Amino acid sequence: MEPERLLGLVSHVAGALAQRADPGEVIRSVLPVVAEVLQAEVATLALQSQDGTLHVLAATGMHLSVVEPWREFDPSAAVPLAASVREDRPLWVSDVAAARATYPALPENPDNASLCALPLHADGRVIGVLGLGWHDRHEFGEPERHALVSVSELVAAACAHWSPPPRARLGFQEHPAPEGVSICSLTQPGGARVAVLQHRVGSPPGSSSVFASLLDSDPHVAATTLDSVSGVLALARRQGVPPALVGQSISVMAVDLDGPITGAHIEVSPASGWIAVAPLDGDILLLSTSQGDGSPTPPHDGRLAGERLVMTTQGGAAVVAVALDPHVAPAEREAVRAALAPLLDEEHDHSSARHLLHEVESALRAAELEPCVRGVLAVAVPPGRPVRRSRTLPAWPVATVLARRFAVAALPPAADDETRHAVELVTNELVSNAVRHADHEVEVSVVAEESGTLIAVTDDDDRTPDVLAPTTGLEHGRGMTLVTALADEVGIELRRRGGKSVWARVRWRGERPAD
Repeated sequence: MEPERLLGLVSHVAGALAQRADPGEVIRSVLPVVAEVLQAEVATLALQSQDGTLHVLAATGMHLSVVEPWREFDPSAAVPLAASVREDRPLWVSDVAAARATYPALPENPDNASLCALPLHADGRVIGVLGLGWHDRHEFGEPERHALVSVSELVAAACAHWSPPPRARLGFQEHPAPEGVSICSLTQPGGARVAVLQHRVGSPPGSSSVFASLLDSDPHVAATTLDSVSGVLALARRQGVPPALVGQSISVMAVDLDGPITGAHIEVSPASGWIAVAPLDGDILLLSTSQGDGSPTPPHDGRLAGERLVMTTQGGAAVVAVALDPHVAPAEREAVRAALAPLLDEEHDHSSARHLLHEVESALRAAELEPCVRGVLAVAVPPGRPVRRSRTLPAWPVATVLARRFAVAALPPAADDETRHAVELVTNELVSNAVRHADHEVEVSVVAEESGTLIAVTDDDDRTPDVLAPTTGLEHGRGMTLVTALADEVGIELRRRGGKSVWARVRWRGERPAD
């Protein structure tokens, strides 16, 4: 390349960097100039903190999935950016694929075919690294190398006064989960505990819910206390106990513990596109996307915990549970809520728990609220509106309460009140009838139809329901008489493997709600 163009590159970068105040502006200033002259498409700026950790302060031209795992990394990492810092020399990598033998931590599907890593110096020491990348194969001639080193010196001068943020107090973890759901957590060392069970024991793969728990206590509470509660939660996950019932059980158990505990229990169905969450106490902070029904109120006096049901929409569905330091002031608690609540609105992407927690961590840091938090659990389901939403519940009387709430939550948001009331009563009666005879579980499904909604309740008992006289008490059933009076169609189907499905079709009472 002509020396004049390379000199022009350095001159343009110097002008572009003048009076730039933050890392993002530096990258936005450098990349367009370098791209114009050398056709570079990717840029990364990382600075080193006093403990040696490298912090990526700005990156452009790369997929978020590539950047996020490397927000913070050690100089010993097997990647060119780290090697450039620890070896204090520029690295020129014309063939990224071939360089993987030397740098095995490079992503399997990198955005770059070629790259360079340039150490940044200030006051005689390495303060960070500038990375540039090319989507197509690029060779680095000697004049070009000199020009890029000059660019790195200009960037270093612009960065010399910055101090990288301290290493994150909250450790990030991505938990194994089946396709269609992501579960991630941030936890303080010695802080909140997170546990996930992918499938209910004995259920076919892909057919059952995923369960996750966040559990914490005052640091002065004995570890054995938390261990005992963890054991109960583990059993609840394996038995597929709904979150509302788990909250109730822990509330009853809490009176015998030697200190208060806090937490939340979450159930998610990726196939049916819903998340259910309930608190274990009144101190946990719960946030969710808007589409759904129910309020996550704490359990008390042996009653059910309030369960929040969140349904997927075109923007996905997400739930965030936050365990706060037990000694935070009410004003700090509300400040955490205010900082995080906007992240769950419709303008944000809720398909990735990893991305959501990155935003959560950034918001907490920006508001200087990170010390208030002992743990965060995020569960996310990507966008979609399943035609059929279903939920499996234990064949206990309380299933009637949870089933009717689920059926109402599964309706379109604009469904009229008369239809909602009819669906609630019909579901209540069908499930109430089923749990009296089922051995283990009942399944309630809600199918969206053009003319209305189809509710079906399936159990493992072959006996068909009689048309019974209505009874008093919403939770004990008013019989099939009420179902036939409220529904437009009613039917029973026997299953080949035993059991039955009783269904009822409720047509829209008002105008058909928009999707």
